[in-house]
Amino acid sequence: MSLVTSIKGLVLLGCCLGQAVAAPLYITLSGTLIVTPPECTVNGGSTTDVNFGEVHETLIDGTNYKRTPINYGLTCTNLYSNALKMTLSWSNVVIGGVNAVKTNRTNFGLAIFQNTTRLNNNAVINFTNGSTPALYAVPVKPAGTVLTDGGSFTGTLNMLVEYQ
Repeated sequence: MSLVTSIKGLVLLGCCLGQAVAAPLYITLSGTLIVTPPECTVNGGSTTDVNFGEVHETLIDGTNYKRTPINYGLTCTNLYSNALKMTLSWSNVVIGGVNAVKTNRTNFGLAIFQNTTRLNNNAVINFTNGSTPALYAVPVKPAGTVLTDGGSFTGTLNMLVEYQ
């Protein structure tokens, strides 16, 4: 037997005796995906009361007199982003050409401010979680009028906070 014949035989034997191939193993991966949606709660889900006390009709200036903070708490969890949006809406009355929260008293409303900027009905405020907008309410009446419909008053402001 020649050396060439022996090498051919070894090569042939190597081809035919290659690695053993096992049947494929299929592995199933499983689990449960829990999706916790973002959630914001304003004032723990309860109503916020803003008490003006006694409001003297002759002192109403629409900007400073009885400027009262609207105190509220905001707690947000599971946010994908800290970008938030607040929409303020109310039953509207126009006093002096400007929107105000309608009250149960004739010619008397409540202007809503973010810091020193007076807001319109359905105002949208973009802000960052952790730095809630400072809001204020101020009694308003038409310039030059004398209010005659005295007594207790109420008005309602709706606040909707959404995540972006």
